[in-house]
Formats: sequence, structure tokens, C-alpha cells
Amino acid sequence: MRSILLFIFVLTLNGELFGQNSSSVAFSSEECDFSIKMPTKPSISKDSVLVQGQYIHTIEYRAFETEVIYSVTCSEFPAWKMLTSKRRILSILKEVANPKMSGEIVDMKEIEVEGNYGLEYTETSGIAGSNIYNQLLLVEGNLFQMYVSSLSNDAKDEAEEFYENFKLH
Repeated sequence: MRSILLFIFVLTLNGELFGQNSSSVAFSSEECDFSIKMPTKPSISKDSVLVQGQYIHTIEYRAFETEVIYSVTCSEFPAWKMLTSKRRILSILKEVANPKMSGEIVDMKEIEVEGNYGLEYTETSGIAGSNIYNQLLLVEGNLFQMYVSSLSNDAKDEAEEFYENFKLH
């Protein structure tokens, strides 16, 4: 019995049983019509906020791997029909892009994902060597806000892979 417990302990320490070496989980959201690979099955939280007399519903999908956080938030965006040009869409997204912590936005670029306009930007987190990588997309009536961050190291490679795996249905 002791040898079995010792074996499980060693596997856990080496990341063989959980965490680092585990394969990613293919996750699909019926409510927000997307799929993505995440390091683990995401936790899901829902919220509603009253904005200008109308409730806006949001769903956040969040997963953790070692010290890296992966998040996709899908929010209703009722005013999307009024945004008839790329310039107006990007203007609204620039207003949405704000630092999540006490840092600042250090770069921002326009992107297009599956025919939908968006922004990709990096913000400093206020912690040396650690940035938050963000992507915003407006897809019909939904605003997608995605980010990847780590408290102990730079997660740029993880963010790029995460965004590449995001697919709309």
C-alpha cells in the first residue's frame, strides 16, 4: 500500500497525473456558439448587469494550468446592429479594452477572425515579467473577451496557442 501511495505522489510531483503534462480538453459552448481547447474543463460563471435599462448577460469560461489562467467571456452586445463599419466596430472595441489590473496597454493591433473584426493587445500586469494577453471580437450579438495570464512568467506562447484554437460555430 505504501508503494502505491508513493508512486501516486511521485507522479503528481512530476506532473504526470495532473497538470503540466495532461492533454488539453476540447470545450464547446452551445450558448455562445464557439469551441476552444483548454488545459482543463473550464469553470463556468454567469452574470447579468443592468445597463441603460436593459439586462446584459455574460458567461465566463475559465481554466487554470499550473500558474496560467485562460478565460473566454461571452457577453450580449445588443447595439451590434448599429455598428455598420469596421471603423465603428474597432472604435467601440477600443473603448472596451481597458487594463484589468494596475497596468497599462503596451500594444494593440487590429485583427480579423473568421470574418469578424477585433483587437489583440497586451497589458502589463504591474508584476515584473508578467503580462496579460487579450483578444476582443465582436460576433453578431456577442462580444468575446479572451485573456491569458500568468503570475510567475510570460504566457505569450500559451496565449497565441489559445487564440489559434478558438473556433466559431
